[in-house]
Amino acid sequence: DGGLGVALERLAVRESRLWSRPCTAHVEPGAGAGLAREAAYELFRIAQEATRNAFRHGGARHVRLRLLSDVDALELRIEDDGAGFYAEAPVAGLGLKIMRFRATQAGGLLSVASAPGRGTVVTCRV
Repeated sequence: DGGLGVALERLAVRESRLWSRPCTAHVEPGAGAGLAREAAYELFRIAQEATRNAFRHGGARHVRLRLLSDVDALELRIEDDGAGFYAEAPVAGLGLKIMRFRATQAGGLLSVASAPGRGTVVTCRV
């Protein structure tokens, strides 16, 4: 209820409590309005997976969820200050593969920017 923005804000509160580390959400006014329910679900699940990966695998101290919109697209961005990884390296787990699949299901593209010691930014543009 309340749309993707509200769901991301609730996710941030829940993950902060779960990991005892800050997880914040910034939702631009109007971002996500009119987004199909199915697409919103996929974006929420991307945010959930990226946030948990940041805390669990990256040891992040802080994760930021951002939902932004411009004339052409809606952008979901998950940024962390964790350990990072070589984004170009072959992926052993399913997490990134599933996030990419979810992005295409939502009608968007997923990109990952990361490097050891530099944290990670997961971006999905729809």
